Amino acid sequence: MELKIKKVNRALALKAIVEIVNQVMKHDFSLYQPRTRRAYGRLFDHAYFRKFIKEENNVVLAAFDQERLAGFVSVKGDSGGVAFIDWLAVIMPYRRHGLGTRLLKQAEDWSLHHGFHYLHLLTEAPANIAYYLKRGFRLVGVHRGAWFGEDEKIMAKKIRDNPFPQVFSGK
Repeated sequence: MELKIKKVNRALALKAIVEIVNQVMKHDFSLYQPRTRRAYGRLFDHAYFRKFIKEENNVVLAAFDQERLAGFVSVKGDSGGVAFIDWLAVIMPYRRHGLGTRLLKQAEDWSLHHGFHYLHLLTEAPANIAYYLKRGFRLVGVHRGAWFGEDEKIMAKKIRDNPFPQVFSGK
């Protein structure tokens, strides 16, 4: 499997990203109530990702098998050197081949290159927690009854010992 990871900057790939989000919400978020899955499906739609990729501090990195989207990671740059991993999703035929790990590594590299020293994300499934722990993230807390009333585990990873100097100068 020869997959290429590249930055998404065109609307064409957004349709495939939304399809993956809907697949993942349907099959992998079984801990959520059905109404919560539907609400998230409506929230993370084409308009959301179109706006997301236009923001200077955000990126969607996608893995393609020829023209087929196999998975993606989206990173939302925040302030103070912190970035948020908004989504990491890989479709079934491409799972368990290291693609998620490759996407996370690309997200880390992009984050470092753009002045972020710390990543965090939210998840709820025990399998996801184990997955992120194996990749150097720590479980740092829980948002109880937060979005749509669901509990979300907060995972974080320091990818550089100290913030970049530009964090303090606003450059």
